[in-house]
Amino acid sequence: MDSYENTDPREEEALRKEVNSRWIDLSLFGPESVITDASQVRDTALDLVHEMGLAREAASEMLGLDEDDLRFDDAQNAAGLAVDQVQSAAHVLAEAVDEFALTASAVLNDDGTRRPRFFRWGRIPQRTT
Repeated sequence: MDSYENTDPREEEALRKEVNSRWIDLSLFGPESVITDASQVRDTALDLVHEMGLAREAASEMLGLDEDDLRFDDAQNAAGLAVDQVQSAAHVLAEAVDEFALTASAVLNDDGTRRPRFFRWGRIPQRTT
């Protein structure tokens, strides 16, 4: 990351509430496959918010130390690693969103019909058993 600005606890709580609210909306309307992938998005989004909180705490600890303090280098390293974890969690979230989008798209395109042969133009309803 070129730069990272720490969140505050209020922002983190607002993000948690928004993520959970959106997941509830999806879980009420989607089939199981969509709900499963939506749950993965929710879980990874909440993991990201957690990592943001850890980064904030690590930065706060580092900023509370004088640069001459022997613990400063370790705190600075910990803060950098915490930001790396935020970036990693963001990548995992992006992958979960991509997977959700593929699943949701497949569900939206599934109209209960199938093509029995490659060159046949008509669509035949699938039988349910």
